[in-house]
Amino acid sequence: MTRQTSGLLRRAAIGLILAILVFTVLTLAGDVGDLRDVLGGFDWRLAPLIVLLTVWNYAGRFFKWELYLRALDIPAIPRLVNLRIFLSGFAMSITPGKVGEVIKAFQVQRVTGAPVERTAAAVVAERGTDGLAMLILALIGATRFDYGRPFVALIALGALVAVLILQRPALLTSLISHAERLPILGRFVGRGE
Repeated sequence: MTRQTSGLLRRAAIGLILAILVFTVLTLAGDVGDLRDVLGGFDWRLAPLIVLLTVWNYAGRFFKWELYLRALDIPAIPRLVNLRIFLSGFAMSITPGKVGEVIKAFQVQRVTGAPVERTAAAVVAERGTDGLAMLILALIGATRFDYGRPFVALIALGALVAVLILQRPALLTSLISHAERLPILGRFVGRGE
């Protein structure tokens, strides 16, 4: 790295740190009263439980990550190295749709030589299961409101019908065949021949 490049990187890092500090100060100063009220009303005895559950969540997610890699026949990675790879994805969590977490696939390739496209399936599966978990939590929350219960019942009924249809290939084929004949939907339904 040239001297000019390292100087530029140093100035960019300092600028970024200053921007974060200014943003933090402005955020806290604008809502300092509300923040004080919220922190004052918080039951701090719950803090250790919150931290414990957060660590438990991340441990479970790491275990899931290792299971996905094994299922994809990715060569074994030493646990500490794999943990660092797993945690590296959190740096990219702020990207839209957390798509930046695919960086983990590149890190796994660097360590094991496994193709990125194969390891990326583990990242996609992680996002999918996390999304499903959030949907389930949202549906549980929706049951707390009168207007949410019919919505949850409708979603549950739709999921049940989808599972029943997917378990009967002949019925699924028949539905696809009928959908192909519909004017608008037919353009999007293909047989994959």
